[in-house]
Amino acid sequence: MTLRPCGGFSLVELLVALVVCALLTGAVAGLLSPARAAFEATPAALDLHQRARAGLDLLTTVVRSAGANVGAADGLGALANLVPVVMPLPSPEGNLADGEFGAVWVMSVAPDAAQGRLDRDQPGPAGALTLAPSPACPQVSDVCGFKPGDFVAIVDPLGRFEVLAIASTNAAGKQLSPAAALTQAYPAGSLAVEAEINRFALAVQPDGSRSLVRVTSAGATQPIVDGVSRAGFVPWGEAAAPELRWDGASGWASYGPSPLAPTLVDPQGEFPPGDTCVATYNGLVPRTRLASVGERGTLVPFARSDLDDGPWCSAAVDGGRYDADLFRLRRLDVWLRVEVLSATLRGPAGYLFNRSGSARAPIKWVPDLTVRVSVALRNAT
Repeated sequence: MTLRPCGGFSLVELLVALVVCALLTGAVAGLLSPARAAFEATPAALDLHQRARAGLDLLTTVVRSAGANVGAADGLGALANLVPVVMPLPSPEGNLADGEFGAVWVMSVAPDAAQGRLDRDQPGPAGALTLAPSPACPQVSDVCGFKPGDFVAIVDPLGRFEVLAIASTNAAGKQLSPAAALTQAYPAGSLAVEAEINRFALAVQPDGSRSLVRVTSAGATQPIVDGVSRAGFVPWGEAAAPELRWDGASGWASYGPSPLAPTLVDPQGEFPPGDTCVATYNGLVPRTRLASVGERGTLVPFARSDLDDGPWCSAAVDGGRYDADLFRLRRLDVWLRVEVLSATLRGPAGYLFNRSGSARAPIKWVPDLTVRVSVALRNAT
């Protein structure tokens, strides 16, 4: 029997096989980096959308419900007719266009909020507030439902207002003692309502990023959404000036505070008898101080310059005054620009990114997301 040598691979065949294996290995390795980048970027993009939605949902809910639940206050009507319940404020950084604001101030009232009206003139800015008996002021151990530690918005008939903290109550005398002296003594008939004031704006974090935060009545800063690089608020208001009427006994306004009796004297001496920051008298006929900028029933956007030229009303907010045009507000457009939290997924600053990151390969970039919503002020007439 003759033995024949076993067959094998030649050197050329081995080299070809090694080259093919190297090519396949390189191709697979080339897929790993994009796959890993996609694995990192996909959850970050989902988180981006979730944070944007959370921010818009909160702002929409708060703005839409501003000033609600005060219709039972002795027939005074909507709180938004007595005082602005939404105030757009300038951005502290001043980096927005003239038509936009970088912060917003909102007055919120709980459904079961305590409320009442002053029975007599406050004896002085630090004096107690005495509330009148009324259906809105039940006979309970606390004064009309107010308790020490509550925050109260007090509004006088001329549109002046401020927010105070209650230090103590006197149930027998139906009195509320403010924790600190007010800016003025409030006259009889002023409205007092338990309210929460929130200011929404961006705050810079230690790492240079920005977060949407809420500043409460007590001055506490609460983070809402991280990674919000920019925010803007565009107010829209009634174009026509309000209609005013006075029948000799009572007044009516299509929006804003109703005209007062032409003989009513301003205890602060700021206005002639019967005048307010939104109305004045021409003989016995009230006239608005606000100008028409369009047809009645239409909305127009208001820039910062439109809300910084008066007529001015006094208040213990935003420098001690507010523009009476704020009574026109009917809608607030809100936009947020949200960025990915990881710097390794952000590219160079520019159109896609408000802040630069450390990523250089476009395949790993997660661009900033800008979201917008228009919110109608439900409680504004």
